[in-house]
Amino acid sequence: MNELAEYDLLTEQQEIDEDGHHFKTFETTLKRVVFEIDDGGYNIDIQMRQSLVDQFESFWSEFEQSQPSGTIDLEGNATDRSFDETNHG
Repeated sequence: MNELAEYDLLTEQQEIDEDGHHFKTFETTLKRVVFEIDDGGYNIDIQMRQSLVDQFESFWSEFEQSQPSGTIDLEGNATDRSFDETNHG
């Protein structure tokens, strides 16, 4: 179980029952595991469950990486000043 938790395949939580006794509960973070064997090779596809917070964090991180080097304010105005602003009249 320690190795599963080390690789984030299992989460562990400490619980307390009505009598004050402590116990641990475990939950898998795996959503789906697919093993494919074809032509002497193999493929393993592992899908993990994510909490809503983790899903949003992944979305936001991917969103930030896909944006230009500047930032965008809440009104959607670009604040990137890396382009040449010289008047070429």
